[in-house]
Amino acid sequence: MSVPYAEIQSLAPTALLELFILDATVCGGDLSYFHAGTNQVGTSVVWQGQTYQPFPVVADGFEWSSKGTLPRPKLRVSALEGVVGALVRDLEDLVGAKVTLKRTFAKYLDAVNFPGGYNPTADPTACYPDEPWVVERKTLETSDVIEFELITPMDAQNARIPCRRVTANVCGWAYKGTECGYAGALPTCGKTLLECKAHFGATGDLPFGAFPGTARVR
Repeated sequence: MSVPYAEIQSLAPTALLELFILDATVCGGDLSYFHAGTNQVGTSVVWQGQTYQPFPVVADGFEWSSKGTLPRPKLRVSALEGVVGALVRDLEDLVGAKVTLKRTFAKYLDAVNFPGGYNPTADPTACYPDEPWVVERKTLETSDVIEFELITPMDAQNARIPCRRVTANVCGWAYKGTECGYAGALPTCGKTLLECKAHFGATGDLPFGAFPGTARVR
């Protein structure tokens, strides 16, 4: 996995895609993969070999605050097709289900998403780190939309804290590991905020969750 900084800093970046995995197995359900749109040939988006079904979905509120409070994003899905409504009725409002947010840019999608099955910039490793969330509660259900409130795994009920050791101004990620995302030539890192900025550039985005209180990777 490598965070696509070159595309982020491009003057004309391609669309940033948000893909969702709903893991309802903890509630007695199944895995579901969905995305709010279709690909360039009008079919389901395929990322890293996995198919994401087109389904009306909007999510926001993922930003981390420097005030010490954990984010509680809202996930809103269409109720018109009855699919999610059936899950809500059968699986106790999906409380406790896991939601994984995956993000990448359109230019890196699998070649099958493009006319003729050709995409010279396809790269299954060019993406942001996965963001895991948990459904805390259903906050709204109408004939048109169903809304859920999400929380972080460590904020979930009965979570064992700390899930990982957090030290002020020191990055806890493994250097050049999945969460770090650095793939440059520098051989070592002192894991301080100053050195992290030296690696990624003073105006670049830092690894997600490396330093609580810094801006969320976008």
